[in-house]
Amino acid sequence: MDLLTIYSWVAVPLLLVVGAFALVTGAPPMPSPWVTVGPILASIPEGTRGRALELGSGWGQLALAIARRHPGLVVEGVELSPVPYLFSRALALLSLLPNLHFKFGNFHNLDMADARVVVCYLSPGNLGRMASTLEASLPRGCLVVSNTFNVPGWKPSSELVEGGYPVYTYTMPPEKLPARRAKAD
Repeated sequence: MDLLTIYSWVAVPLLLVVGAFALVTGAPPMPSPWVTVGPILASIPEGTRGRALELGSGWGQLALAIARRHPGLVVEGVELSPVPYLFSRALALLSLLPNLHFKFGNFHNLDMADARVVVCYLSPGNLGRMASTLEASLPRGCLVVSNTFNVPGWKPSSELVEGGYPVYTYTMPPEKLPARRAKAD
């Protein structure tokens, strides 16, 4: 059997599974733009301890970077798509970092009551749907870091831009943006 045949039997079904779960989740598992990793890591204060969540952790590279930079955080990536989840589990095993874990599942059902940091790279639609859940679930003082997209209706406490990609940081409870008024005719 040649390499192309092996590739066809392995890669094509994996891509089909990833594509099918992209339809379920509403977005394909996309790695964070590499230029945003530094600002994300910098937005988490040195010495922060406790539980950090990456919602929609995809292939696991950002959770790995957070676990390396912030050893006082127990980093838990949550991913619903099975192929990226399995890849990230292998990444965690190979990293040998005791503070890095991945969980298979839907982050909408996740208990976040003890989170100190929440990081996400979600589409604007997913962020809009998650905003009320985050407000109800996260403890006062929890840091929320959103990669590339702002949380609708929330005013960021800081915004860093690197390579054209913004990183928004919020502290719970978030400051709200004023509601837009409809134009009078």
